[in-house]
Amino acid sequence: MERHIFILSTMTPALTNAALAHVEIETQEGTIQKYRWDEQTTIWIACQHPVVKCLAESILPYMDKCVCWYHNHCSLSCLRVDNCITFLEKYHSNISLMTTVNPVLSQPHQSKVKKYYNKHGFLINYYKKNFRDNLHSLLC
Repeated sequence: MERHIFILSTMTPALTNAALAHVEIETQEGTIQKYRWDEQTTIWIACQHPVVKCLAESILPYMDKCVCWYHNHCSLSCLRVDNCITFLEKYHSNISLMTTVNPVLSQPHQSKVKKYYNKHGFLINYYKKNFRDNLHSLLC
């Protein structure tokens, strides 16, 4: 059985590409990129953009899991988390938060994003390791 994971990044496309450099995945503004992670898993990655919102409406209901991915030390990325969670909750109930601290920023911001609750009042899963370990935890 094939699994599909949708990752919506709140980072800029340049920062998202830098965070994904070690796994050789590259994103572009206004697009949803599809990657084969392993034999059973397909990852869909996008950055927040008006075009992505229109495209994602037809894709999100068919995903197995949705992830809001943000940079823990980028203030703009942290501010976009609430909009990202609100957007994903419209179409899906299986949502997780994933954070990164790579690449290291020259002027780091201390994140205030600690936990989120879904629309039913349950705590949303929160992953704080590197990208590969977070995906492994998501798939288990």
